[in-house]
Amino acid sequence: MFLQILDPSAFAGEEAFAGQMGWIARACTDNPPRPGVDRVRLPGQGALERKARQLRDGVALNPAILPQLQPWLDKFGMAAPAPLA
Repeated sequence: MFLQILDPSAFAGEEAFAGQMGWIARACTDNPPRPGVDRVRLPGQGALERKARQLRDGVALNPAILPQLQPWLDKFGMAAPAPLA
């Protein structure tokens, strides 16, 4: 694994960096998707969409999870959150 972290302010500045990254993102998403795919997505885009949906609608839990959490809720004197309608 290789990780490189750069500070945009040490080069052209944050505004130029944001503009260039926006251009690259649009260049990617403006391309036609491959056959059988509805759209071109960027790395992390699906996770951000799930996060927004879960913040809006709540997190769907597998029915087996809450019973497994119950002993911990009891131990720490907490109540399980109410399910969303």
